[in-house]
This record gives sequence, structure tokens and C-alpha cells, in this order.
Amino acid sequence: MDKILCIIFIFSSLTMNAQGIAIASSEECSIEKCAEKWCLKNVYGKTIVADLDSAYLDNKSDVFFVKKNNAWGIVSLYGKTLIPIWFDKIERFVAIPYDTYFMVQQQDKKGLYGIRRNIIIPCKYDDIEFSNKVDKEFIVKKDDKVGIFSYEGKEIFPLKYESVKNKNGVLVLNVNNTTNYSVGDMIITDSLDLNNSFQTYGNYADDARTYYPIYKNGFWGMIDSDGNIVISPKYQQIISKIRYGLIVKKNDLWGMIGIDEKTIIPLQFQNIEIFNPEYSIVGIENHKQLYNLKTQTLLTEPKFDKIYWRNAKFSAITYDGKENLVDNENNFKTIFPFIYQSISNYGEGYFIVNKDGKYGVVNINNEIKIPFLYSELYISCGKAVVAKEGKYGILSLDNKELMTFEYRQIIGRSETLEMYPINSYEYKVYDCDLHCIENCE
Repeated sequence: MDKILCIIFIFSSLTMNAQGIAIASSEECSIEKCAEKWCLKNVYGKTIVADLDSAYLDNKSDVFFVKKNNAWGIVSLYGKTLIPIWFDKIERFVAIPYDTYFMVQQQDKKGLYGIRRNIIIPCKYDDIEFSNKVDKEFIVKKDDKVGIFSYEGKEIFPLKYESVKNKNGVLVLNVNNTTNYSVGDMIITDSLDLNNSFQTYGNYADDARTYYPIYKNGFWGMIDSDGNIVISPKYQQIISKIRYGLIVKKNDLWGMIGIDEKTIIPLQFQNIEIFNPEYSIVGIENHKQLYNLKTQTLLTEPKFDKIYWRNAKFSAITYDGKENLVDNENNFKTIFPFIYQSISNYGEGYFIVNKDGKYGVVNINNEIKIPFLYSELYISCGKAVVAKEGKYGILSLDNKELMTFEYRQIIGRSETLEMYPINSYEYKVYDCDLHCIENCE
């Protein structure tokens, strides 16, 4: 059938002049009104294509879409017939380095026309999708079955699959309740973890490689985008961390390796997670510690249950129900003893701490600046807003009383303080120097 279609096209191309299409000119054409029809003429006024019902220039492709006798075709900017006027519908499909392709349709069936290759997929499919996969570009559908064609029109996978999808650079082929994967020139029947894929790059585009965890005989390994096994399946689990390496589990212990299988973290920990570009968090003896990825050494201190990045200077850690701060710039040295339920730093060396359910303020040397007497404490306008026995007042950071405890609420704003007296629904607004600026009477 395809050979017959090809012969018809060649014969049609040789007889185009009989249909009113002249030999193409080297000059650009324009659309002009010709009697009751439209035509394409070159700059010398010579008719290149005549007797058209409709024509328009597609700026994206620099071609003319032309209509004649209820059929559409495409003519180049210089009057060369690129797609004969045969089709019920034509629309631009995709441009890839090899060619520009147009979706053509006849009697509700779709095909593809390549400008350089003529018709590559005949009009007999219900739908066609672009796969974004080199040499397997076109996913065709017919009667609930799916296949694959290349950009040259070559059938790569026959029309037998229930679905074909590109996921992370791999074509996922589903047929008869089984999932296969097209990787490189191979069809893989073992499972791939496509969500855990990652890429590496080199000096040239051809150096780029994508890697996928593969599950075979009960264990995980890694393959590359050509289908080569780069790590033989021997791990209980593999988690890809693109910037760092592969977190792997073997014999119920976790470690980290490179794609070359060189050890980054030895296989001896209960769990591993990434903390920042230089450190991982490792579980050991039911607590956690930090592991330096650059020096590949374990920090013996601090030990913790959880760690949180606070700012460039400090991270917060919890251990056995207590919270502490560690110095990010000094090998994560702890700042305070483990005696506080919570710690938050205000700046200028002051820290709001909670001890046994009461709040106070200490400095970086753990010297008490405001004693632990308050059910609530926060800093606004450089002052401590505190609550005690349901009443609010204001203290300086060296524990001097600035506003007496005669308020039912004090709300600190960025540059003001709203003061609500105990026996009044009115409130006054003070600036940061504690001067009344609103509702002062």
C-alpha cells in the first residue's frame, strides 16, 4: 500500500502543472486575487499556483497553506509544492533537526508528512504523538493499539501495545499487563525506577549520560541510557542524589557510593540523608551524627535526633526532648548545654530560651539576661515583650522594666507597639522609643 501511495505521489508531482501549479520560481511568492479565486505569484507577476479557494502564509514555517476543491496542501515561499493538495486537514506538527513535519488528515485518519522526506506515515491512524525520543519519534495509535515510527518513517515497534509513554528519557511500553522499557537499542523486561534517574555531563553533548536504577532478581543496580549495566544488581535499595552520589542499602545497612562504585560513606549506618552540599546526616546507635562528604569523616559530636538549618550562622538540633544550637562555621560545635526546650536567636548575641516551660533571655555565653519567669516572651523594637500571670509588660534586654505589667495584650509591629490596657477596650500605639503616637488621650 505504501509503495502504491509513493507511486501516486511521484505521478502527481509530474502532472502538477495540469492542476494549475507552475514550475517553481526562485523568487518569493505572494498571495493575490485572481478573478474569483486566489493565486500565488512571484515578483514578476508570474502565476506559480492558480485557482485556489484559500491561501495563507504560516509565519512559523515560512510556507503557504493552500486550499483547492476542499483539499489542503502546502507550497514553499518560492512556489515549490511541498505537500500536494490532497488532504482534508493539515497542521504543523513538530520541527526537529532532521525535518519539519506536518500532520495530514484524510477521512478522519491521520498521517505525517516530512517536508524533506514527503509522506513518511500514511493516513491510517487515529492519532499521532511526538515522543521526544531520538530515532523513535512518533507514537501512532489505531484501534486502541500503539506503535512507534522513526523520523524516517521506519516502524520501530509494531502496533501491539496498550500504551507508550516517554518518562525521564525512557519509553515505557505496556502490553498484556506487563511493562517493558526501551533503553538505547534494548527492550528491558526488568523493572526500572525512573523517578530515581539522574544525569551526568562532560565537556561535549555526547558525554552526557542518564542512569536508572534497575531491579533484577530481587536486588537493585544501575544501567545507563544505552542499556549498559554499570552497577550490578546487589543492593536492597538505591536512592539517587544527583549532586552527591547514590545512597545504597545492603545487609540492612546504608552507605553512599559514586556511579563508579567508589565508597563515599561506608555501608555501616542505620539511615542516611543529605543535610547540605558538604554534610550528610547518618543514623548510628539510634541517634544521628554528621558525616563530612569532602573529608569522608564522621563527626563524633554533636549527637542529635533532628537537625534544622536556621541561618548561615546556626543550625538547631534536638536530642532527648531538648533543643540546642550548633555553629555552622565551627564544625557544628554546640553553643549551649542541653537544658532548654527551645531556643531562638534574636541577633546581637541574644537568645530567647524556654526552660521548664518558662521563657527568658541569655547571651551567647549562656549568661542570663532576663530570668526564666515568663509564660510568653518575644522581642520587638529591640525590647522584650513579656507575659506573666496573664499580664503583659515590656523589659529592656538587660532586664529593666520599661512598661509596667498593666496590659492584657501587647502586639509588636515592625516599628510600633500596640498596647491594650487591662480595663479598657481602647488601645494606644507607641513607637520604638515608647512614645505614644496614636490614641494618646
